[in-house]
Amino acid sequence: MSDREVNSSNQRKVLVVNATPKPYAEVTDDDFATVAAENFSIRETSGGVILVGACPRCGDPMEFPWVDDTYRGVTETATVTAPVSRRIVTMLCTCTAPHEGRPGDSFGCGAFWNLAIED
Repeated sequence: MSDREVNSSNQRKVLVVNATPKPYAEVTDDDFATVAAENFSIRETSGGVILVGACPRCGDPMEFPWVDDTYRGVTETATVTAPVSRRIVTMLCTCTAPHEGRPGDSFGCGAFWNLAIED
């Protein structure tokens, strides 16, 4: 593996770039969430966020869009609840790098993990 330094918003980050791509495997590990929480950035959108960073398993760059607003028809019995300050997002690798054994209709390396997003 080799390291590559990236300057982003005056912050210095080191991204790990894999010299040999990992084969596709649908796997999870507690460390995936820990690494993602430390390294992903959040870009706000009109209906949610886009989580941007390197996949904690394969190290390839990825973006994961997450919609946090759902709109349904309003009825007379609809109530408004207080906004949730912490949400759990199930993420999966969305990289476009090749991974041996990946099904033709899939993307990423197969890694998935849960990440808590706090307001």
